[in-house]
Amino acid sequence: MKFGIVGTLLSYAVQILLMYSVLKGGLLTKPQIVDGETIQVPIKFEMYEVLCICALLCSTDTIAAISMISYKE
Repeated sequence: MKFGIVGTLLSYAVQILLMYSVLKGGLLTKPQIVDGETIQVPIKFEMYEVLCICALLCSTDTIAAISMISYKE
């Protein structure tokens, strides 16, 4: 159980750092049409939104990994 808690918190922290870095670097973009031309506009998220997305991804990732482990193991 300790590994699960520590692993989840560590995974959460890593996901936050990666997503924040990707967003600040402008690597996540969406297409937008301006004057008939399609340009790539960086996606902007507030820190609260980044934390919520990472919490959702982190919790489902842990549950998926645990579900693959046999009960006897």
